[in-house]
Amino acid sequence: MAWKKLVVSGSNISQLNNDESYLKQNGTGAQLSGSFSGSYQGDGSGLTGVTAGASNALTDGNGIVDFSYDGTSAGVTVAVEADGSTLSVGASGVKVADGGITATQIATSVAGDGLAGGGGTALSVGVDDSTVEINSDALRVKDLGIATGKIANDAVTTAKIAHSLGTMGTHNFTGSFSGSFIGTTDLPDLTDGNGIADFTYDGSSTATVSLDLDGSTLTVGASGVKISDGGVDTTQLADEAVNTAKISGSSITTAKIIDAQVTNAKLANSSVTIGSTAVALGATVTTFAGIGQLTATGVTASLFGTASHALSAVTASQVAGTASFADRATTASFADLAGSIRSGLTASHADRASSASLADVATSARGVVADSVALGTDTTGNYVATLGSGTGVTIGSNTGEGSSPTIAVNYGSSANNAVEGDTNITINGTANEVSITGTAAQALGGGPTYTIGLPDDVTIGRDLVVSRNLTVAGTASFQHTTDLDVADRFIRLASGSNAAGDGGIVVQQGSNGRGQVFGYDNGSGASGRWGVTSSFDPATNTISPDAFMSLAIEGGDNVPGNAPSTYQEKGNIFIGNTGDIWIYSS
Repeated sequence: MAWKKLVVSGSNISQLNNDESYLKQNGTGAQLSGSFSGSYQGDGSGLTGVTAGASNALTDGNGIVDFSYDGTSAGVTVAVEADGSTLSVGASGVKVADGGITATQIATSVAGDGLAGGGGTALSVGVDDSTVEINSDALRVKDLGIATGKIANDAVTTAKIAHSLGTMGTHNFTGSFSGSFIGTTDLPDLTDGNGIADFTYDGSSTATVSLDLDGSTLTVGASGVKISDGGVDTTQLADEAVNTAKISGSSITTAKIIDAQVTNAKLANSSVTIGSTAVALGATVTTFAGIGQLTATGVTASLFGTASHALSAVTASQVAGTASFADRATTASFADLAGSIRSGLTASHADRASSASLADVATSARGVVADSVALGTDTTGNYVATLGSGTGVTIGSNTGEGSSPTIAVNYGSSANNAVEGDTNITINGTANEVSITGTAAQALGGGPTYTIGLPDDVTIGRDLVVSRNLTVAGTASFQHTTDLDVADRFIRLASGSNAAGDGGIVVQQGSNGRGQVFGYDNGSGASGRWGVTSSFDPATNTISPDAFMSLAIEGGDNVPGNAPSTYQEKGNIFIGNTGDIWIYSS
């Protein structure tokens, strides 16, 4: 087995090996033996089956001196017809005549970048006269024409620097040195970081380093960086950062306190004064000094009740104190309120009365006047105004004093109705979808137990999405008529074998499971080959291909023997870097 070179368009016959001696040597060189078609060179005297003469004569065309040849006569010469001015025939053959190429023969396309002329005009070199010039018909670099922009980095070496260079102050150098110097060096770049305005400095030019300030919280003043006027607000202050020492003694005013924000905890004892009496928080006070008499204006509906019975809301705690209260009462007005005084007004208050009219009120106190207390208005604490009915529940007798509300559950089979506890339910599964254990009818109140699971054979009528891995222990059969889409870029076959073996893809061609197979035969060749075969039975797990895949190996050189041994199998093709082609064969 070896690589055999193929003859393709452009191949040279001298590149072929003479393995079968199809090339014969004679005095003039190698000649072919056997039959052939096409054209030949020579007089044909050595050929058999060839008659002298040709039905179609060979004649001259453009650029050839007139001649005619049909093979019947010798001495016919084919010569080039040259004009003698631009082309001539010399001893060694056709040549360009001396001085034959003038501006007329040069096309304008010959003049590329940096050249002009052609098409009848002499060629000329274009120069910029700043770096390159023409001096006395010679192209040269102009004096002082090489500026720094024309010199590549690191192009000037020490050997190119004259010893008499002069002062070092006008020149820059890199590398190590000893002694002192004047001027800058090519330093590693120094650039800005966080909080620094954009700049770059490598020593070649002057640069300024400045702080990058936002202007709202930090600015630069005449004396340097400072906090901007008004630049610190609540955003800049950390929680609990302002303590008592940082607050001016006169800075907290009434305008700075939000309504209802001063709690009892923030008030010192004896800080609340009623009349001229200082009241300690949490203490009990029976008398108040400095309070004038209660007038009709002072005893308002907002203080003691509604306008119809202003004192109906007076309790014992509100009327506690001395006889001075009774003394300041108007007899006529208090006598009329006898029926509306609360039960908290006891006989002790009557004892403090200075007139008979207030005593009459005390003795006739009978509690709260009928219908005088409005729930939610004249009372405090929790109470139930009405009972609300939810879904499936009905509330009856829910209005009026002394009512006895009733609660009833709505039963029925329609929506938003409850199901009675003795109602039987039956849960049935779906064939090949849901399996139910204990399908007999059971009462709700009896604590029914059902086991819901999957049957041994599951049928899913719609889409199935598996978020994690799907493992099929048996055979996976995809029976839909549309294509099977696989999002993964690679499909791994025989992943469970953990050993070398055969595998492939079978296209079934009949009802017996057999079909055309494209598979890998591990036992073919040196290290296995891809092949195809028909009427393949996948149950065999092995393949014996009828034909093998021919592989094309692109070589990095023109030596097919350097191809990997894995691919040195019959029918494989090697394509060298020159375009030559070999096929591996015996």
